[in-house]
Amino acid sequence: MTRSLVKHFAVVAIVALFAMPALMTGEAAAKTCKGYYNAGVGKLSITRTGARLSARNAWRKKVINRHGLKWASWTIAKNKHYDWCHRNHRNGKWRCKARARACKPF
Repeated sequence: MTRSLVKHFAVVAIVALFAMPALMTGEAAAKTCKGYYNAGVGKLSITRTGARLSARNAWRKKVINRHGLKWASWTIAKNKHYDWCHRNHRNGKWRCKARARACKPF
Protein backbone atom coordinates (compact mmCIF):
# COMPACT_ATOMS: atom_id res chain seq x y z
CA MET A 1 0.00 0.00 0.00
CA THR A 2 1.42 3.37 -0.96
CA ARG A 3 1.86 6.21 1.51
CA SER A 4 -0.72 8.37 -0.25
CA LEU A 5 -3.29 5.56 -0.06
CA VAL A 6 -2.59 5.03 3.64
CA LYS A 7 -2.87 8.78 4.21
CA HIS A 8 -6.18 8.82 2.31
CA PHE A 9 -7.63 6.02 4.45
CA ALA A 10 -6.45 7.77 7.62
CA VAL A 11 -8.19 10.99 6.57
CA VAL A 12 -11.39 9.10 5.75
CA ALA A 13 -11.29 7.36 9.15
CA ILE A 14 -10.79 10.65 10.99
CA VAL A 15 -13.60 12.34 9.07
CA ALA A 16 -15.92 9.41 9.86
CA LEU A 17 -14.95 9.58 13.54
CA PHE A 18 -15.76 13.28 13.75
CA ALA A 19 -18.96 12.99 11.71
CA MET A 20 -20.52 10.59 14.23
CA PRO A 21 -21.48 13.28 16.79
CA ALA A 22 -23.37 15.14 14.07
CA LEU A 23 -25.56 12.07 13.57
CA MET A 24 -26.55 11.86 17.22
CA THR A 25 -29.84 13.38 18.32
CA GLY A 26 -31.44 14.55 21.52
CA GLU A 27 -29.64 14.73 24.83
CA ALA A 28 -26.72 12.62 23.58
CA ALA A 29 -25.89 15.38 21.09
CA ALA A 30 -25.13 17.96 23.81
CA LYS A 31 -21.82 19.68 23.15
CA THR A 32 -19.46 22.09 24.84
CA CYS A 33 -17.90 24.87 22.78
CA LYS A 34 -15.02 27.27 23.33
CA GLY A 35 -15.92 30.92 23.76
CA TYR A 36 -13.35 32.07 21.22
CA TYR A 37 -12.33 31.34 17.64
CA ASN A 38 -9.42 29.36 16.24
CA ALA A 39 -8.28 29.99 12.67
CA GLY A 40 -6.27 28.09 10.09
CA VAL A 41 -4.81 29.22 6.76
CA GLY A 42 -4.64 26.47 4.18
CA LYS A 43 -2.09 25.65 1.52
CA LEU A 44 -2.33 26.83 -2.07
CA SER A 45 -4.74 24.78 -4.17
CA ILE A 46 -5.77 24.76 -7.81
CA THR A 47 -9.45 24.85 -6.80
CA ARG A 48 -11.41 26.91 -4.30
CA THR A 49 -12.89 23.71 -2.85
CA GLY A 50 -9.40 22.31 -2.30
CA ALA A 51 -8.32 25.55 -0.65
CA ARG A 52 -11.29 25.41 1.73
CA LEU A 53 -10.53 21.78 2.61
CA SER A 54 -6.91 22.72 3.28
CA ALA A 55 -8.00 25.65 5.49
CA ARG A 56 -10.28 23.34 7.51
CA ASN A 57 -7.42 20.87 7.93
CA ALA A 58 -5.15 23.72 9.12
CA TRP A 59 -7.89 24.72 11.60
CA ARG A 60 -8.13 21.11 12.86
CA LYS A 61 -4.35 20.88 13.36
CA LYS A 62 -4.33 24.11 15.36
CA VAL A 63 -7.27 22.96 17.50
CA ILE A 64 -5.66 19.56 18.15
CA ASN A 65 -2.41 21.26 19.23
CA ARG A 66 -4.21 23.67 21.55
CA HIS A 67 -7.13 21.65 22.92
CA GLY A 68 -6.77 17.99 21.93
CA LEU A 69 -8.36 15.67 19.38
CA LYS A 70 -11.87 15.64 20.86
CA TRP A 71 -12.26 19.38 20.10
CA ALA A 72 -11.19 19.17 16.44
CA SER A 73 -14.44 18.40 14.58
CA TRP A 74 -15.25 21.01 11.93
CA THR A 75 -18.63 19.29 11.58
CA ILE A 76 -19.77 20.20 15.10
CA ALA A 77 -17.82 23.46 15.44
CA LYS A 78 -19.89 26.61 16.01
CA ASN A 79 -19.88 29.81 13.97
CA LYS A 80 -17.69 28.25 11.27
CA HIS A 81 -16.87 30.34 8.24
CA TYR A 82 -14.11 31.42 5.90
CA ASP A 83 -12.62 34.83 6.64
CA TRP A 84 -11.36 34.94 3.08
CA CYS A 85 -10.59 32.89 -0.02
CA HIS A 86 -8.29 34.58 -2.51
CA ARG A 87 -7.10 33.53 -5.93
CA ASN A 88 -3.55 34.49 -6.84
CA HIS A 89 -3.62 36.22 -10.20
CA ARG A 90 -0.11 35.11 -11.13
CA ASN A 91 -0.50 31.36 -10.72
CA GLY A 92 -4.30 31.06 -10.47
CA LYS A 93 -4.14 29.13 -7.19
CA TRP A 94 -6.50 29.60 -4.25
CA ARG A 95 -5.83 30.04 -0.52
CA CYS A 96 -8.44 30.30 2.26
CA LYS A 97 -8.63 31.04 5.98
CA ALA A 98 -11.14 29.06 8.07
CA ARG A 99 -12.41 30.20 11.49
CA ALA A 100 -14.66 28.49 14.00
CA ARG A 101 -15.32 27.96 17.68
CA ALA A 102 -14.09 24.47 18.61
CA CYS A 103 -16.62 22.13 20.23
CA LYS A 104 -16.48 18.69 21.78
CA PRO A 105 -19.44 16.32 21.49
CA PHE A 106 -20.09 15.88 25.23
